[in-house]
Amino acid sequence: MIMKKAQIQGQVFIYILILVIAGIIFIFGFNALQAFTKDIETSKLIKFEKDADRIFTKVGTEYGSRETYTFSLPSDYTEICIIDFDELNYDPNFDSLPNELFEDYPIMKSMIENGIRDNIFIYKEIYMKSFNIGKVQTIDCPAQGSSPRNLTCYTLFNGQVNLRIQGVGNVAQVFEEGPDGNCVLALP
Repeated sequence: MIMKKAQIQGQVFIYILILVIAGIIFIFGFNALQAFTKDIETSKLIKFEKDADRIFTKVGTEYGSRETYTFSLPSDYTEICIIDFDELNYDPNFDSLPNELFEDYPIMKSMIENGIRDNIFIYKEIYMKSFNIGKVQTIDCPAQGSSPRNLTCYTLFNGQVNLRIQGVGNVAQVFEEGPDGNCVLALP
């Protein structure tokens, strides 16, 4: 059977129409997937902020309580820093922050110098988010007799960090716990 010219042109038109419709569906599907992924990332950040605030507040008031918590963030976050404002002992009216302490964190330093009292900072490549979780004390391994620190940063692995939080009645003390249950010395 011989196809006529009009039939061939009609089939080509149908194939082109199918390709255009498939392309539109692919583009809309890809955009919807990206938006969905972004919503998941945002919900992880909100959950982290609420969980951290709740846990640090609760444990801080329970003298003698001590538990390990695994905090999860989106996997592209690489570091979490916690500031102990009592140990920092900083008065913006009289003091300047030590450059060596905030050498790798100029935005954090600027925020503190401008009166922002956020004490948790989470980082990914060029982005930083911060919030306040109330009174917190950062320490190195308490069993080793370490003293409080004013700024402690922890590396996240696949968006997670294990923090050991212990209550001392009026403040939550925090340090990092390794997979073996032992203390991990934090970055200065």
